[in-house]
Amino acid sequence: MYICGMRYCFVILHYMAHGASRCCLDALIRVLPGADSSIVIVDNGSPDGSGAQLQEEFAGNPRVSFVTLKENVGFARGNNEGYRYAKEHFDPDFIIMMNNDILITDPAFLDKISAEYEANPFAVLGPDIFVPLQDRHQNPARLQPMTKDEAMAIRKKYARKNRHFFYNYTTWNLKLAFWLDKYPTPADQGSADPHDGCVLHGACYIFSRDFIAKREHAFNPATFLYMEEDILQLECSRAGLKMHYSPALQVTHLEDASTRAAYGSVYKRTKFKCAKLVESLDIFIGMLGGE
Repeated sequence: MYICGMRYCFVILHYMAHGASRCCLDALIRVLPGADSSIVIVDNGSPDGSGAQLQEEFAGNPRVSFVTLKENVGFARGNNEGYRYAKEHFDPDFIIMMNNDILITDPAFLDKISAEYEANPFAVLGPDIFVPLQDRHQNPARLQPMTKDEAMAIRKKYARKNRHFFYNYTTWNLKLAFWLDKYPTPADQGSADPHDGCVLHGACYIFSRDFIAKREHAFNPATFLYMEEDILQLECSRAGLKMHYSPALQVTHLEDASTRAAYGSVYKRTKFKCAKLVESLDIFIGMLGGE
C-alpha cells in the first residue's frame, strides 16, 4: 500500500520518437493507479509535430500534463523544465524522471519507492535498468566516480577523433558507432547488490524530497548531452545528498529512441554524440579543478 499522503510525479522528456513516448505513457497509465501520481511530458522542441500529437491523444487524461519548449535545449535543460513544473504544480514527495524509452511494468513500483525510502532514506535512487535486446543491466553506471585523469584521457581520445571525424569514421566505421551507443566509460557493469555513492545511469532517476527541497534543478544546465550522470554524482557528493542503487526496483530500457529519431543515420548520430561528449567532458573536468 502507498504511504498515506505521498505524492509521485513522473517527468518524461520527449523528442520526436512518438512511438516510444506513447508506449511509455500507455504503460504508466495501464500499470500504475491514478491516486497520488501524475505525469509531466516535456516536448523538447520536436520539429515533427509529435509533441502536439501526444498532447491531443492524452488531452482527456487529467493525470497527464504537457510542457512545450520552442527548441531542443538538450537532456539536462529539457528535464529541468519538467522538474521545475512538477515542483511548482504538484509539490511531490518523489519525482521519477525517466527517458521516453523506459517501460514500467511493475504495479508495485511506487510502493517499492516508498518502502526503499523508509528503509534507506535517499536523495536520489536508481533502479535496476534492464536492456532486454542486449540482456544487459545498466545500473550502476559506475561503481566508483570518474577521476580527473580518466576524464582527461577520454576527452583527449574523442577530441582527436572529432577533429578528423570523416577519416576516423570510415576507418573504424560501425565499430565506433555501436561503441558510442553505450555509455563512454568502463561501465555497463550492473550489479545484483545495492550500492551507495555510485554513479547512477541517467535513463531513470528517482528524486526524493531530500533532493527536491535543496535543488532548483535536477541537472547542471551547462551540458547538452553526456556526462549528466557523473556531474550529478559529483554535485550530490559535495552537497551531502545520498545516491543509492537498489535492484528491488526494475525498469525496462529500449534505449536511445530520441537520438535515433533526430539523427537517423549512424554517421550523423555518431558525429553528434562525439562532439557533445567532448563539450561535456570539458565541463566536468573544469568542475573537478585540482582534484
